[in-house]
Amino acid sequence: MSEAEYYNKIELLKAMQIDVWVRKKDSSIEKNKEIFKNILILESLKSKHEQVVNNFIVAAKKECPSIEYSYLSQSDLINLVNENDVKDETNIFLVLCDDKIQEILSKKIDIVENFYIDDVKKNTYFFNKLLEEQTITNKMKKEIWNNFLNLVNYE
Repeated sequence: MSEAEYYNKIELLKAMQIDVWVRKKDSSIEKNKEIFKNILILESLKSKHEQVVNNFIVAAKKECPSIEYSYLSQSDLINLVNENDVKDETNIFLVLCDDKIQEILSKKIDIVENFYIDDVKKNTYFFNKLLEEQTITNKMKKEIWNNFLNLVNYE
């Protein structure tokens, strides 16, 4: 499209009373912006459903080889979520926890629909409590997997 055609189209949009917004990508910012994606699993849930958790981790690593995962105790998980480090990195976490942890965290942070973004807007947390059940059904596994896919595709 020539420059004259470009300006003609803008004039046409102005005549139709439509605003035009052009978003330019700043390549220097995009290069430095790396998002780290992580899975945090409460240790007690791993021991409770070890086979399900192991299968999930294997499948997650196949889908997204760069994803990191950790098994944390209750206190470590609470401390991590409450941290507000001012770092240059951006992290997104899928937290597989139980009601007790989410209840404790809800008193300290504002969790809305199993979702929380920290104050410095560097860390995002998605909470999933399905592994606390005694029996894990295929429907629950699919929902956990869908949460994982949301994590992978989140930007």
